[in-house]
Amino acid sequence: MANFANAFMLSGIITRMTQALQINLEYNTDLLCQNNEVGPSITARESRRRLMWSCYVLDALVGSGVDQLTLVDEKDMKIQLPCNERNFTQQIACLTETLEPGNWLSFVPEDVEASAIQPNMGIMAYFIRHVSVQQRYIKHLDEAMVPWNPQSEFATLDADCRTWYESLPPSLQFTHNAMYIRKDSSQLGALCVLHCAHYQTICDLYRLGAPALYKLRAAFEFPPEQQDFLKQLQQILFDAARSLASIIGETASHGSRMLADSWLPTITYDSSRIMVYHLTQILDPRADETKRVTIETIPLLRSNISSLKLMGSLSMISNSLVSKTISKILRN
Repeated sequence: MANFANAFMLSGIITRMTQALQINLEYNTDLLCQNNEVGPSITARESRRRLMWSCYVLDALVGSGVDQLTLVDEKDMKIQLPCNERNFTQQIACLTETLEPGNWLSFVPEDVEASAIQPNMGIMAYFIRHVSVQQRYIKHLDEAMVPWNPQSEFATLDADCRTWYESLPPSLQFTHNAMYIRKDSSQLGALCVLHCAHYQTICDLYRLGAPALYKLRAAFEFPPEQQDFLKQLQQILFDAARSLASIIGETASHGSRMLADSWLPTITYDSSRIMVYHLTQILDPRADETKRVTIETIPLLRSNISSLKLMGSLSMISNSLVSKTISKILRN
């Protein structure tokens, strides 16, 4: 609803309620519900987990990586990740991993193998893991190592993002086959958000290469010997913005309801302004390469505008972002 102050305050109340209800803990150690006479049903247990993980995601996104604004500590999340939709809807009790890849709860039987657990995890589980990486933004640039240092915060976060993306199983990759399957199960919108979240995080991370666009107050000074590194940052930022436009445009072709997530209008707008900035402020206007790249990018900008218009009936902020996007393009 674009009422950010209320969202900020309500998220605090929500996290306190989760702590009071202790839904950050498993109901008991009977994860496979072998003793059905004790405790909630399979569906109720999984719903508790999903509720708690939803509150974790809300807290992480509202906090935007600032420690003092985040109330849920990852070490207190002593529940397994949500299972896939098939197991949930068919009420199949199963085991999944925890936030840390390859790990599961301490009371899971020792003879369980990872190959038997990983297939039980779906879009929600991988999205939660991404949020865990995403909230570790580099906030205090004046205190951070220079990004070209292999041991820097930037290098660590970049590696974590790429490791997460490479961990996606084939069924969760943004391919035509996966899209067809997810659309049939009403999960195409979720698949879109999963991949948009990744590329949006790449944009946030690589914003170091475009301090003027993001109005960074303590931007890094890139010495002459690091100009190639700076150009690489700028190119990856541009490529991520184009990937966002492609994913959102492809999803939009399947209907407006696939774009119902309230985060997508902001992501779409950010994609547009990064592309416009790169075309007008980074590339040499006299170069032949610039003309080619511009011709390739204009359809993506048009696609973003069309998608924002499509989201107008779903999100009140979309219409204003359409105007801002068009204004930015005309001004540049």
